[in-house]
Amino acid sequence: MNDESKEQPLDLRSLEKWLEQYFLDPLTNYLDETAFRIDMFETEQEIIIEALLGEFPSSQITVFLEDKSIIISAVDSTSATPQLRQRKVTFPFSVIHKHVHATFAQGIVEIFLSKNKAGSGQNRFVTLP
Repeated sequence: MNDESKEQPLDLRSLEKWLEQYFLDPLTNYLDETAFRIDMFETEQEIIIEALLGEFPSSQITVFLEDKSIIISAVDSTSATPQLRQRKVTFPFSVIHKHVHATFAQGIVEIFLSKNKAGSGQNRFVTLP
């Protein structure tokens, strides 16, 4: 990957338009009810994604960065037939070129996507505490 893609600042107007379209999409509401709920917030420095996964311990949750997407998965391995719940959030920019970290507390996964700090430029898992 070239250094140019790592250093490009986010186009804030495009990001605002994308956020509006994402939350007005009926599929978003459907997935909130059938898989698990996701909320997004924006600060000056970060985009924050919250996934409500109260019935899962952190050991059953994964966060994976793949090109322009953040994929959050939870597997209930306690039942006879393990159940996978998954949400994929696709951004209008490459998330692998951004610094990303996550926390997990009280059943909520918080994923912090930096607007300014560069990431490795590779598909990767984000470690939960």
